[in-house]
Amino acid sequence: MTLYIIRLLSPQDYGTMALAMLFISLLSPLTEFGLGAALIKAETLSETFIRQTLGFTLTVATTLGLILSATAHIIANLFNTPALTPVLFTLALTLLISGFTVVPRALLLRKLNLRTISLIELTGTLSGGILTLILAYLGKGVWALVWGMLFTHILNAILFACFTTLPGWPSFDFRGLRKTLAFSSWVTLEQMLWKLWSQADIFIIGLTLGGTQLGSYSVAKELAQLPQTKVQGTLNAVALPAYAEAHRSGGAPNYYLCKYIRLSAILSFPVFWGIAITAPVFVPQLLGEQWLDAVLPLQIISFAMPVRVAQAAISPFLQALGMARLSFSNMGIGLVLMAVAVAIGSQAGLVGVSMGWSIAACAILLVVIFRTAQIVDISALEVLTQLCRSAIPAVLMALCIISFDFTINLEGMARLATQILIGAASYVAAVWLLNRRDAQELLQIFRRSRA
Repeated sequence: MTLYIIRLLSPQDYGTMALAMLFISLLSPLTEFGLGAALIKAETLSETFIRQTLGFTLTVATTLGLILSATAHIIANLFNTPALTPVLFTLALTLLISGFTVVPRALLLRKLNLRTISLIELTGTLSGGILTLILAYLGKGVWALVWGMLFTHILNAILFACFTTLPGWPSFDFRGLRKTLAFSSWVTLEQMLWKLWSQADIFIIGLTLGGTQLGSYSVAKELAQLPQTKVQGTLNAVALPAYAEAHRSGGAPNYYLCKYIRLSAILSFPVFWGIAITAPVFVPQLLGEQWLDAVLPLQIISFAMPVRVAQAAISPFLQALGMARLSFSNMGIGLVLMAVAVAIGSQAGLVGVSMGWSIAACAILLVVIFRTAQIVDISALEVLTQLCRSAIPAVLMALCIISFDFTINLEGMARLATQILIGAASYVAAVWLLNRRDAQELLQIFRRSRA
């Protein structure tokens, strides 16, 4: 659905939406203010605490929505994009709606009721995607993306309310929340920094290169991150209560972190490197000729995405252990590295920005792993070695695909289908020969999950 929607829309449409999402993404963590993580981490929950948390999130979400609405015109003038004003004004409603979902979702996560969460979010995503597709087909441009996103938020809020039993109405008496807010403020600041460094490239391109190039870059980045964004959010949401439960019960969350990074690398390398290798074929075939400028940025970012997946796994681990301040400082360092690398790279256009993003992502992973290893009992060298081991089968996969392309001259969808088949077969064979133990462990996990 996402691919077909991209085909129907223009780079300018996606550029406008990317600028709007820059501010929505930056403000979204404030609507929760880290209280979702606090609910999950708490040893015990009282009715008063749940009602206070609900009242606090609704107050903050409403305030943020009003602020964004009031400043929409100023933001549009800053980026010289008049169409941004009504888009921001409409999407400000998503901030208000998010205030209704924080507590119900956290309560379901605390119980590890993953099936209900998955069904709710799957329903919302599919419904919003279908609406976006219909509106894009009808030629509504950027508003197809706006109304689709707003509908997804509304439906998610309704479904979370239906499947969660709250102890009463929101309480706006916030006495007694001080200790909780001391923890949640660090979580919120970390999330804000995460959003800042993950959106630094969008901000810089919006100011320097214009809406059309921003649209090409944002689609390249969205495609590169598509597997992660559709899965990583759920995995990290599950990881936080799982690490917290292991920590409360005297287990070994360090062991599970290393295992998570190791096994996720086996899955992420072939997916992202496969996207990078096949991009020159599938972008014009599936998205259309208007997106050719996105090919090279897509390839560059995709090659660095496995590093981003590994780095994203560490934050919920530190939060579960109560080390929100360390996680916050990691994000602060990451923000500086990303902003500097992207600003320097922007002098060379979209390719330079993509190179800067990829180099910064690798540097951030090194910083986060070594700083975490100084505090908790994990080996930074072992984690990096595992990542390198997982990359070797992906290198062999890439060589097989490239060799096949030089040997047999195919075009269009036949070439794309053959690349996928050759890549999948060669990667499975390489993993089975080089990392058989990890492959067997993954198979066992999948079998247990089906059972």
